[in-house]
Amino acid sequence: MDVVGRLTRYFRRVSQRLRARARHRLHYSRVVLNSLVYNEFADIYYVGDTCMEPLFWIVDHFTKAMGPIFVATVTIVACTVIAIAYVIGIPYWWENNKCVLLVALVIGHWLLINIVFHYWMALTTNPGTPPEASLAPEVVSICKKCIAPKPPRTHHCSVCNCCVLKMDHHCPWLNNCIGHFTHRYFFMFCSYVLLGIVFLMIFGYRIAYEEYFSTLPMPAVGLANSEIQLGNLDISVNVTLQDTHGNATHLNTRKQDFMRKYYITFTVFICIGIFFALGALTMWHARLITHGETSIEAHINKTERIRLGKEGVVYKNPYDFGPRQNWRIFLGLTNGRWASSHLRHLSPSVGEKKPRAGGCTRCTHLNNLAMPTMRTTCCCCCLLGDRADWQDAVAACFSLVCAYLSPLSPMLREVKPIAFANGDVNTDKAGAM
Repeated sequence: MDVVGRLTRYFRRVSQRLRARARHRLHYSRVVLNSLVYNEFADIYYVGDTCMEPLFWIVDHFTKAMGPIFVATVTIVACTVIAIAYVIGIPYWWENNKCVLLVALVIGHWLLINIVFHYWMALTTNPGTPPEASLAPEVVSICKKCIAPKPPRTHHCSVCNCCVLKMDHHCPWLNNCIGHFTHRYFFMFCSYVLLGIVFLMIFGYRIAYEEYFSTLPMPAVGLANSEIQLGNLDISVNVTLQDTHGNATHLNTRKQDFMRKYYITFTVFICIGIFFALGALTMWHARLITHGETSIEAHINKTERIRLGKEGVVYKNPYDFGPRQNWRIFLGLTNGRWASSHLRHLSPSVGEKKPRAGGCTRCTHLNNLAMPTMRTTCCCCCLLGDRADWQDAVAACFSLVCAYLSPLSPMLREVKPIAFANGDVNTDKAGAM
């Protein structure tokens, strides 16, 4: 019994030593690993982004390579739908109602011209890139990818591999970035495409309804008279030839009806799919424009709103001038008469629809009057855009003059824009204001 007890104690001590040595080795391995790759700011989201980095690389490179294919797809689908509308719609309304056809031709070609124009401009226009460091009037941070200064609201596009002014997103269907000089063309293209789909639904509803729910009987074609065929060989041959010709005509008619129904079905599914998908996208961008932000800034502002909300501070987007003024700035309705500035968006126009500013300086509601040297033009344009706000414009100009002439003008000129680390206005101070 004494020997058994000794053996038991011996094996117990050995097992304890082995477990202690294993724990020590495991702890040592963790220390070595953390000494090599530890990051204080690393969390589960950082690890997830790191693991997804190869996928992001594939998406970025293949998106750029697949861009021409996406553009060709859009062109082919659009041309197919337009051709179907010409081949089926025009003959139908020509036979039924020529007045409706005239209205459809005018409205349809107006929509078609605007769709083609805005798509081409969004496809070929440079979205805007920051100038050289010595030429940039306002810089808020340094791009980690380009190692170059970034103006406000500028972000790096991993697909185009460059920084884009007021970047919203990279659109594969345009093979271009949606930025300072292309955002308006992109939104107008989406809007006119939706109007075009509504146009097809209105003028094509009757055609599709009659095609699928028409109760007209199909013409029946068969043998003329079997008795004549049995009684006279010549007559029988002639009738057979006529019947054969009639059957061929009937088959051609059935084939044409099938293709007609196929084209209408294709157009219906394409229109419904694009209407819901593009409609949701357009509504989302309309909401962003109403709040004076881009898709990237929406995520940034949401994060800052939650963070500052925990501290009891109400966050205010520094680029939000109110829904009406945000739309006026976005559409460029800040100069000229009301009628001319509004009606020019109903027809293709290149020069009148370009953003007024160069995209490197940004007017915010935090420094309308605190930055007279840099933002006088932008703020005055915002005020002069309203026909009934001449008193406000005069008051603003008077305030600017007083700021220059007052003893405090050097202090006002030294006021700098509060900036994010990523290129936007600082939310810590912006939210508190």
